[in-house]
Order: sequence, then structure tokens, then C-alpha cells
Amino acid sequence: MEIELSNQKHVDLTLQGIIQGLGFKVDKKTPAEIRQGAKDFENNEVFNKAIQAIIAINNGDTTALSDKQADIKAGVAQGGEALHSLHALNNFARYIDARDKGEKSFTSDTWTELDGITNGPAIGV
Repeated sequence: MEIELSNQKHVDLTLQGIIQGLGFKVDKKTPAEIRQGAKDFENNEVFNKAIQAIIAINNGDTTALSDKQADIKAGVAQGGEALHSLHALNNFARYIDARDKGEKSFTSDTWTELDGITNGPAIGV
């Protein structure tokens, strides 16, 4: 899905899915808390190195590939959600790269997992 960076609601929902994939509990969080959580993850050294490695690879830079792979592996490990963390880091990298380049949008295929609590009433209807 193409996410317009000018659409804050869509960006917030995308960030929610991203940080959930990195171990952040998004249940009952406000959009402001989601944005702060995303900033905290972006400023985390391990996650930032993984994100920068993914951005470099996505932009065709394969120099020192084993170092980049190690940075990505460390980010996935810190996220604690295995493949979901890798998926989140890849989407986070696309978001940050587009934002930093001043692009109008980026492609995201992230999701927010159902928590089994807030979806309960909907299932019962």
C-alpha cells in the first residue's frame, strides 16, 4: 500500500504496525504515544544500525554486506519477534528513507496484529 507522508493518520497506523513488530505493546496507546515509541525505536542504536543497513541495501549498496547483515540480524534479535521484526525493520527503513529524502509517499505492507482483547466484542457481534 502506498502511504502518503502528508496523511498523519495513515502514517500513525503504519508506525503502529512497525513498532508492534519490534516488541512495543500498542494496545490502548494514543497516536502521540505511537509516534513517540517510533522515535524511541529510531533513536535506538541497534535498531538504527539495522535500519540504515536495510536502507543502504535497498538503495543498491552491497559493500560490506556481511557487516550489514550482522546489523540487521542484531536488530531482528532485539525486536524479539523473529520474522515479524525483520518485516517491521524493512518497513521502518522504507518510511525513514522516504521521509529523509523528502518524498511524498512510501510503500508499506505492514499490519497491526489483533491482540485478542479489543477484537473480542467484534467477534461476539
